[in-house]
Amino acid sequence: MYDRSLVERLTFIRRCRDFGFTHAQIRELTRLAGDDRRSCTEARDLAQAHLVEVRRKMTELQERSLEGYVDACN
Repeated sequence: MYDRSLVERLTFIRRCRDFGFTHAQIRELTRLAGDDRRSCTEARDLAQAHLVEVRRKMTELQERSLEGYVDACN
């Protein structure tokens, strides 16, 4: 029913959402992915920045969880 390029684009968008990218980031990644004249450096850098942020948030959540455990034991 849908052409292959549209299915690929929608799949890409869904995967970006699964990874927690913002709408603005997804829009930028989609724009970059659709431009064959550009290298993937910009997309890689955007994804790398997002990965750093995800790791920071995970560390923060782990610390909060551990702090809650310590507080519960007091």
